[in-house]
Amino acid sequence: RQRAKGYTLYTDDPVGFIEIVLGDTMWTKQREVAEAVRDHTRVAVPAGHSPGKSWLASRLTCWFATVWPLGTAKVLTTAPKMRQVEQIMWGGAGIRRAHLAGRLPGVVTAHTWKIGNDTLAYGFSPNEWDEDAVQGEHMPHLMLVVDEAGGIGHVLGRAYTSLMSQPHPRLIL
Repeated sequence: RQRAKGYTLYTDDPVGFIEIVLGDTMWTKQREVAEAVRDHTRVAVPAGHSPGKSWLASRLTCWFATVWPLGTAKVLTTAPKMRQVEQIMWGGAGIRRAHLAGRLPGVVTAHTWKIGNDTLAYGFSPNEWDEDAVQGEHMPHLMLVVDEAGGIGHVLGRAYTSLMSQPHPRLIL
């Protein structure tokens, strides 16, 4: 917890967090997206193969989950298939690797990040008609990361946008 207090220095600096705390290097467009997430409630990143969207989303998850006081922030990550959540966002070069590289606090499993009883982030993939999938999520700082957003249907899309009523919401598509 003591070490986590130092992350508040990066509340307005996702690029600094990713490059200094996590030790990663970003290219220009990734920096632009990170700053857009900081500055805007909703950010949609155009599709393309292998420009590092999922990699960046995993780093932004780490940034958002750690820069706010413990118990005031949560990140939900989702994708059309649970395989995508676990293998792309959380596995491989995703959240687990960034957590380890940055020596971030807490424990990360296949699709959950916790510090004690507080859940900082978790991944899920609901049925495409389950609009209740995100009901009940309330947090002063709440971010939803929708990876492979082109595969998300209108029912879930509407449910996800309902989360934008939080005090400090972020939606990344």
